[in-house]
Amino acid sequence: MPDPELLDDEQGNTDVVDETIQDESGTTDEGTGTDTEVVEYTDFAVPEGQSFDEEVLGEFKESAAAMGLKQEDAQKFVDMGLKLAGKTGQAVLEQQASMLAEQREQWVSALKSDKEFGGEKFGATVDEARRVLKTYGNEDLVTVLEESGYGDHPALIKMLAKLGKALGEDESVDGKAAAGAKDVSEKSMAEVLYPNE
Repeated sequence: MPDPELLDDEQGNTDVVDETIQDESGTTDEGTGTDTEVVEYTDFAVPEGQSFDEEVLGEFKESAAAMGLKQEDAQKFVDMGLKLAGKTGQAVLEQQASMLAEQREQWVSALKSDKEFGGEKFGATVDEARRVLKTYGNEDLVTVLEESGYGDHPALIKMLAKLGKALGEDESVDGKAAAGAKDVSEKSMAEVLYPNE
């Protein structure tokens, strides 16, 4: 399709045509010959719980006004933008969940293949880590570790398993020392964390 500003006359000469038309008041409107009406928009309807970034909304209003969009036409663009943002946001959340699931699988696999804590020792390592977490953690910590995925991180599981071994297997899950065993509270934190030093 030829450029509308370039027209060939019958001799093949090309002239530039200016489609800007100026009215008697000096106001111009590209190609229509009518006065440009300043459009003021009322608040756009948005679903409950959603809001606009004021800076972006201001830019949109300027662009919509420059295009001469009426309120109802501009609202259609707002609706479409909100729908697009919602779908994009949902896709991002799904991608993040997928990446986290994949990361958790990699962490578990890494722990299973660890020479010191994995292989045949994997089940005992996880059990020891759970015992320590149940004894010294609380429901909030367990929830955070599960929801974030960090409960599967090999470094955390190894640390909890080491801590469990340092505390001794004679301590019951409720945090009380077994009969005849040295009470953990008698050990200093350094003795618990660094038993060989």
